[in-house]
Amino acid sequence: MNSVKPVYTDERLKNILDFLNDLEIGIFNNKLIPSEKNDDIDLIIKKINKISNKKAGLIWEKPYVENRLSELVNVIINISSLNFSKKANISDDLNIFDTIAQGLNILGEELLASTVSREYLNNIVQSMTDILFVLNEKKEIQTINDIALEILGYKDEELHGQNINILFFGELPSVLDFQNKKENSFTQKIETSLKSKYGKEVPVIFSSSIMSEKDGSFKGIVCIASDITERKKTEQALFEREEKIKKSLKEKEILLKEIHHRVKNNLQVIMSLLYLQSINIKDKNTLALFQDSQNRIKSMALVHEQLYRSKNLADIDMSIYYKELIKQIYKTYAVTSNDITVETDIKNVFLGINIAVPCGLIANELISNAFKHAFEKENKENKIMIKMRKEAKNFELIVKDNGKGIPENIDIYKSDTLGMTLVNTLVTQIEGSLQISVENGSLFKIIF
Repeated sequence: MNSVKPVYTDERLKNILDFLNDLEIGIFNNKLIPSEKNDDIDLIIKKINKISNKKAGLIWEKPYVENRLSELVNVIINISSLNFSKKANISDDLNIFDTIAQGLNILGEELLASTVSREYLNNIVQSMTDILFVLNEKKEIQTINDIALEILGYKDEELHGQNINILFFGELPSVLDFQNKKENSFTQKIETSLKSKYGKEVPVIFSSSIMSEKDGSFKGIVCIASDITERKKTEQALFEREEKIKKSLKEKEILLKEIHHRVKNNLQVIMSLLYLQSINIKDKNTLALFQDSQNRIKSMALVHEQLYRSKNLADIDMSIYYKELIKQIYKTYAVTSNDITVETDIKNVFLGINIAVPCGLIANELISNAFKHAFEKENKENKIMIKMRKEAKNFELIVKDNGKGIPENIDIYKSDTLGMTLVNTLVTQIEGSLQISVENGSLFKIIF
């Protein structure tokens, strides 16, 4: 026969049980009966009489001993089951049974005041919204809460005593390896999946911890798992939406590139028509007007060409743009860098198409004017500098040459030439201001 193992033990309760063991009495199935070593209840009573009568000189009859022992055992069973409300009777004699009864009653009262009842703990466990398992040292399930049973589709009796690996696909996660695990501290949370009764995958955030007794001995393993099924569904929906947006953006990007490509081609057609028209023009002034118009169209076409070739469809890299514009102007006026040197100082300036086109036209007008009017033929150090940078909240565009400067009789702000009229109009369009200096050549500063 196997004795009932108490759920809870205290040092005083242990001493009482040791006393009963000395009498060769065991607790079996919530009853006090002789052990296999001594199957005669009369011999037990003689022992008790012998112990208790050394001072009292009294002899107890068998019914009395049996009743008192049964009562005491009933209280012990209740205490060991965390039920501290049961009290033992105490007679006026204050004999050995009463002494034990007093000890048990005091122990029950103290434990009732300091110990949370099993029902209260169970209510806490069952009210949890996270999955909870308690495992023994063999990783067999000893406790599982209601939400776990609901999510995984099991009944309590189907999981109780089963190894935890029944709830995992393949090998157990590393957080259940406790060889190097500190006691009473939770493992790092990991994302894994539990397996339901019907083989369904339940994604969870999983962690576990060792429980130990006060003396450091192993008590159990607590596992906590948070069901993240809804979060996964949301993540999947967001991923699919993101992929759909990416696909849509890619389609729009291709469409925009095609639009810029067609605009550039249409502008090329206009340039070609102007060129064909200018072939038969003999008057130099009229021919110059056609060339200026071609340059202006080319400055706009360059913006669309750069957008077509760029990965960034929103902004123009003005450093690259102005270098291409300068090449075109060199070609138009059939000069080389040996005749006129054009330098640029532009770093990390990116503009949207609505600003880039006007800035391109402004620079085209000012550089073209410098090529045509600023320099004397005999001067071999003809230079044009283009600077562009961001200053605080504004951009600054400077076109400067070291030529002969603007004649005093010409008012740039009121000039009726198409080029300067276009410059003033474009500066207004980008909500900018134009400043002009004629010291050591000409300097045009546009702030916008």
